[in-house]
Amino acid sequence: PQPRANKEIEGFLGVDVGSVSTNLAFIDRAGQVVTGVYLPTKGRPIEVLREGWSLLLEKTKGKIKILGLGTTGSGRHLAGRLLQADVIRNEITAQLRGTTHFFPDVDTIFEIGGQDSKYVAVEKGRIKDFTMNKICAAGTGSFLEEQAEPFGIKIKGQFASIAAQSTQPYDLGSRCTVFMESEMVKAASKGIPLPDLMAGLAYSIARNYLEKVVEGRTVGENIVFQGGVASNAAVVKAFSQLLHKEIKVHPYNRISGAIGVALIARENILQREKRGEKIAPKNAQLAQRLQSEYQVRTFECQHCPNHCQVTLIRLGQEKLFFGDVCERYTSQTTTPTEPTAAGAPSPQPNPPSLPEFREKFFEKYSSLTPSSRGRIGLPRASFFYEFLPFWANFFSYLGFETRLSPLSSSQILTLGLKRLSAETCAPIKLAFGHTEIFRHQDVDWVFLPSIVDTHQDNGESVYLCPYSEHLPFMFPTKLGGRLLSPVIQFNSGWEGFKQSMAETASQLGLTTEEMAAAYHYAWQKQLEFQQSLQQKGREFLRQARESGEDILVVIGRPYTIYDSFLNLNLHLHLQRRGAWVIPLDFLPAEELSTPHWPGKPPWRYAQKIIQAALWVAREDKAYPLILSNFGCSLDAFIHKHLHHILKEKPSLYLEFDEHRGEAGLITRIEAFLDEVEENKSLPQSSQPTFIVPGPPEVIEEYQGRTFLLPYFSDHVYAFAGAFRSIGLPVRILPPPDEKSIALGEEWTSGKECHAFAIIAGDLIKEAQSPREGQEIFFFPGARYACLLQQYQDGLNYLLQDMGITDLKVVAPSTDFFWKLLGFQGIKRLWDGLLAVDWLIKSACSRRPYERQKGAIDRVHQTNLRDIELSLAIDDLSAALKRCAARLREIPISPEPRPKIGLAGDIYTRQNPVANHNLFLKLEAMGCEVWPAPFIVDDVDFGLQKEFFTNLRRRNFLKAMTAGLLHLRKELEKIKIEKTLKDVLPSRKEPSYRQIENLISPYLTLDNNQTLILNIAKMVDFASRGADGVINAICFNCMLGTVSGAIAQKIRQDFQNIPIPTLIFKGKEDPTEESRLEAFVYQVKQAWAKKQAQQREWAKESWLEF
Repeated sequence: PQPRANKEIEGFLGVDVGSVSTNLAFIDRAGQVVTGVYLPTKGRPIEVLREGWSLLLEKTKGKIKILGLGTTGSGRHLAGRLLQADVIRNEITAQLRGTTHFFPDVDTIFEIGGQDSKYVAVEKGRIKDFTMNKICAAGTGSFLEEQAEPFGIKIKGQFASIAAQSTQPYDLGSRCTVFMESEMVKAASKGIPLPDLMAGLAYSIARNYLEKVVEGRTVGENIVFQGGVASNAAVVKAFSQLLHKEIKVHPYNRISGAIGVALIARENILQREKRGEKIAPKNAQLAQRLQSEYQVRTFECQHCPNHCQVTLIRLGQEKLFFGDVCERYTSQTTTPTEPTAAGAPSPQPNPPSLPEFREKFFEKYSSLTPSSRGRIGLPRASFFYEFLPFWANFFSYLGFETRLSPLSSSQILTLGLKRLSAETCAPIKLAFGHTEIFRHQDVDWVFLPSIVDTHQDNGESVYLCPYSEHLPFMFPTKLGGRLLSPVIQFNSGWEGFKQSMAETASQLGLTTEEMAAAYHYAWQKQLEFQQSLQQKGREFLRQARESGEDILVVIGRPYTIYDSFLNLNLHLHLQRRGAWVIPLDFLPAEELSTPHWPGKPPWRYAQKIIQAALWVAREDKAYPLILSNFGCSLDAFIHKHLHHILKEKPSLYLEFDEHRGEAGLITRIEAFLDEVEENKSLPQSSQPTFIVPGPPEVIEEYQGRTFLLPYFSDHVYAFAGAFRSIGLPVRILPPPDEKSIALGEEWTSGKECHAFAIIAGDLIKEAQSPREGQEIFFFPGARYACLLQQYQDGLNYLLQDMGITDLKVVAPSTDFFWKLLGFQGIKRLWDGLLAVDWLIKSACSRRPYERQKGAIDRVHQTNLRDIELSLAIDDLSAALKRCAARLREIPISPEPRPKIGLAGDIYTRQNPVANHNLFLKLEAMGCEVWPAPFIVDDVDFGLQKEFFTNLRRRNFLKAMTAGLLHLRKELEKIKIEKTLKDVLPSRKEPSYRQIENLISPYLTLDNNQTLILNIAKMVDFASRGADGVINAICFNCMLGTVSGAIAQKIRQDFQNIPIPTLIFKGKEDPTEESRLEAFVYQVKQAWAKKQAQQREWAKESWLEF
């Protein structure tokens, strides 16, 4: 803005010091903007403040009187101390105030700057919800500049005008910055016009912001766009067209934060004037402080593992600090007589620190001294954050000294990153580091068990996430034979524990009697630990309630709540602000409601998180801080429950990773505390819309309702035929297309496994299409296997959020199938699944050699429809004969080709849309594909495991039932194989005992069944002579990621056979083609060598003959 006419103006100054820019705004007594300054910070905040002050005086010709001053931005405390500000506010609160001043009816704020993006939901001028970008820069101004620069286009002046010439913006998707550059170059090489590329880039930044920052939160009707990127007309238009809504641009979009904090300073000064205080202008004081000489030196802070390089600035006797991410120094002043700025953290009586109370127990157990039998190292990670009292006392009772690994640090994280071959969440990377560090320490053993829940007992769940459960199997070495990794049934009582620890007991020389005594002693200590936490929690809650304090409940997994390196010193920052904080494991058990419902998440910490959220929803003055970790797709589903449970509560979701963003954390905390304060004046309306499913409906209620089956694989025809056979109306939906994927990615957070997004897209597309109503959207689910267990609830929440009530999602486990289909329906479904499985294998074994391209696929589609219709009329045998005849009629010319085994997650490895037509690509590159089965292996293995488990437990009736079912299905399998024998490949699926042998070097039978079958299949492929194996998984598939880590061990055991993990998302990744080509090249090189050896052996055999 330009300054006004030549007269002196009294007013207020706002200063926004950020990492990219430093902005100043001067407003008058009425709150009108007089002028402003926008400058790049360039890492020199004091020089820039001097420059900004000079420019401000130059613009106003020095005719301003500054009565009050406020600072905001990441450098707010430094600027506040230097300028002796009246108020210091976080940038979210400042941005909100700077927006509502010009747009009183605003309900949504989009703010995109150079490196940060923010979203603020507003209700009646107050913060209702907010979030900031995490580590991804793909929705920020720097992203835009980096992508446009290689094309010689300047963001200012050129970009928008070029993009405006586009007639068809190129779809770049919502890719990570890392991949966007190669995608842009690839698109340019295809001849995509420059305007279409630039317009596509504008759409990409808008989509990235909506998907990675907004993440499905409510976008209202009165949207205001601010920040530097709001000056780009192309991005504004992209938002408008994506949302089909008007986007208003803030009139001072670049300095809105500075305006906001100036307005807050104005309110502060006007209130002081009302109280009779005389306010003197600050001009002389500002000039004197900004012109003062200063000395600068840096030092390394040693208070935490961050080891920040802190800049100390001396102004006379005063010290100012800059660069400490936790604000230990910058938020404090060294001049006791200086007034404290409103909004700055100030010393105050702190409530009890519950994390410190808990940490004392850990200190007690960190080195228990009995050492007659040796030293055992315990990693300070994962489940040890909850169960350390048990394990430390267990080994101590037996005469071992326990050594706990050091506190998490950058060094430990680096160790973990060096050892971990798969991309996981930060807690797993730290767990690897905490285990690896014992390699260099004086311990005899390192104890890292796999905690499993066999779901056979009614006790409290100990089912951990796929990463935590399989942590020791992902670890690449045995630490020179010192690593103890038993698979422990932790909630199965003494008998289950004894069996689990048998091998470890032998290694340590333990008798059954002494181990039993240690077990019971350790559990008593564990219970005492839990009870002491809850007792402390009761005292804390009593004090907080009596004094009317707001209670902040920290919700998450214990290793995120209590690892201060991982959570960026969260508790320290809360404590400095005088917050009353209680972590979830301090909540008294008697106040928690157990979340019992048929499809409840089976995972231990998911259940505890939901319990705590339900408690917060009922407690008037309680507000949640929900902690998660980047890459945790399990939390993506659990948070869907939390969003509905806590719909009416201010909630702070914090996502942590290995990147150190402590300054951003502080901003979030301060904004959240402001939100809590402002929320008190808002009316509390509707009840939480939490889905708590009741018992399954009476099966008769499904009669007459059309079942919609998304095309998850070719096996959908088997389901359709079985449903038709019992009179249920069925419609198979078309395979997913680009629209499905776009809709799914738009309506999901991007953190779920990508298969969920594709199925969600199919659901939304159908929901928005003309239909009769009351349909059932149906696909096979799971009880424990993987995150598929949460798809049903997640999709029903989605329908609820869309306001759709005449469509329901059902994704049941086996029990429901029995009730719905009955014995005959189940038999036909099983026969159909077997038939389709074999037809897929037959097509794969013949398609690479067909003389007329496309003939096999045409026949395959005919065969699938034939299977569906024959199941409906119970005439499968005749249909199978027709299928075999059709396949035999197609001429083929077999030739030697390398064989590729295709494993991976059950959806991606089968679905051609999900795996980007991987089968056809490999065949076009000269390979033959061996596919893995779909569901039939899971049913087969599950029945046999149930038989042997019940036999071992002496549950003979259950064993006999499982045995008879297995026998019946084997007879059906034999009949189908006999009918198709002329067109089937010779390979057969491994039996239960063969699977046990295949996985024995890598897993045990008590581990996750889906993972077991995938690992067994990879080993089976390798042992049967496959020339390469692919682990094809969707983005964010946790079990697929674990498989990828274990695959490295398989590769070493099978002469370095290539076993890449290919990760698929919606749009084809720019590196995907090159990775596949490199893999096939490796395969062909090894295959050619093997072929030459076989020819040489054959020649030698002939000569010997």
